[in-house]
Amino acid sequence: MFLFVAAQVSRDEPTMLGLDLVGLNPTFAAGKEHTEAFLPTVDKAVQQRFNSKVLGVWPAAHKWFSVSQRFLG
Repeated sequence: MFLFVAAQVSRDEPTMLGLDLVGLNPTFAAGKEHTEAFLPTVDKAVQQRFNSKVLGVWPAAHKWFSVSQRFLG
């Protein structure tokens, strides 16, 4: 089992960048909706390119919380 970090693998498989488009996911709910919709595309690309299966994805919540606290108080 391997852990792929999208930012590191995206140079080899640009499809992974679609999970983290700037401004597309302003909330966790929007992020979940868009990720669920796009995940089959990413999984297919990862299977073809790396002979691997995507088992799950998760947000980098620490970034969201630090920005929220800074701007929302």
